[in-house]
Amino acid sequence: ELDPLSNIINTWVGSRYFFARQYDRAIEQYRHAVEMDPGFVPVHLVLGHALEQKHMYQEAILELEKAVSLSGGSPVYLASLAHAYGAAARRSEARKTLDELINLSRKRYVSSYDLALAWLGAGDTDQAMALLTQAVDERCPRATFLRVDPRFDGLRSDTRFKTLAVRVAPPS
Repeated sequence: ELDPLSNIINTWVGSRYFFARQYDRAIEQYRHAVEMDPGFVPVHLVLGHALEQKHMYQEAILELEKAVSLSGGSPVYLASLAHAYGAAARRSEARKTLDELINLSRKRYVSSYDLALAWLGAGDTDQAMALLTQAVDERCPRATFLRVDPRFDGLRSDTRFKTLAVRVAPPS
């Protein structure tokens, strides 16, 4: 209410809907943010996440490809794109994007969290879990989202994931 034209605030409002699994409301909020500034990279990322959860894979991938392009190939955006390719059953593209991320990690820092997300998209749960454990050990800030990020819903029944989730945010 105090700053209705702030794109980052509008994007974070949408993220609250996303984490609450209110994808339609999240998409609406994100699209409003895109209208305000089509070049605001983070909103394309999270819009892609919400579209992916709605199984709107073609639109999700388009948003994530735009985010990768606008970001200059940021590892955060590449990892999300690899995950979306996997969710869309486009495994070869997921693997190609993962390989790009691995090659990038030889030149610059790539978070274990991002690598885990990409491996999950490529279909390797064990490698994803090993990297998520590493991300938690490294105190990666985004690991705090493990308990709420729907992209990890497929891992929630895995005892290794349950252990990590407690390590990140112990039950009260």
